[in-house]
Amino acid sequence: MKGYFSAGAGAVLESRSFSVSALVFGDREKNFDLQTGFALGTGSLEIFYKYRFNLASGNSLLPFSLLHQTGIAVGLNNVEKRRIIKTINYPNL
Repeated sequence: MKGYFSAGAGAVLESRSFSVSALVFGDREKNFDLQTGFALGTGSLEIFYKYRFNLASGNSLLPFSLLHQTGIAVGLNNVEKRRIIKTINYPNL
């Protein structure tokens, strides 16, 4: 997009049912954004929330909120699709 370049770095801390993340983004326009979020999971259901905030703007604007993101992820049960062939063995034959 006409020389647009953006880069970021971040970290995630997680346990079995809870995770917290933080990412820092920057681009050639001298915009710097911070995105933080968390997720709660219970087996096949996960709920998450992320918030992205503009730390510095190349246009000399005051920092402002950029994005709120929420969601639910639902995992379906894993069903074994391979058929196991069973044989009948008669050792006396």
